[in-house]
Amino acid sequence: MAKKKDAELSESLEDYLEAIYVIICRKTAARPKDVADQLQVTKASVTGALKALAERGLVYHEPYDIVTLTEEGTRLAREVDTKHKALKAFFTEVLGVAEAEAESVACKVEHAIPCDIKNRLVGLADYLEKKLNIHWDAKQGCFK
Repeated sequence: MAKKKDAELSESLEDYLEAIYVIICRKTAARPKDVADQLQVTKASVTGALKALAERGLVYHEPYDIVTLTEEGTRLAREVDTKHKALKAFFTEVLGVAEAEAESVACKVEHAIPCDIKNRLVGLADYLEKKLNIHWDAKQGCFK
């Protein structure tokens, strides 16, 4: 069976890949139950997603066993996770957005933003903070 291209990954499948990656980084192994708990979905949803990811050559998984990422799965998952973290940091540290809201918005935006634009946002944040010492002042409600 031919593997489907990663360009066909839905936002949902990207979320599953990222969740597996984060769990593996935290616990060294991911179980379907861990993925279900992290994403707050049913085990049946996880099973379907794992099947779709395995068909694309992004995960290894056998029933009742741990989930591991292929080399390509790791690359894609790391890319999504890096975008997520960079966006969340930009929203909280530069724009002064509350943590919970920044988390939610970062999760949505990470699927739409190309890596080069993410890199520019990170560069802008570094420049504003480190070179110009400009940051969001929550008490004043403005940049200082």
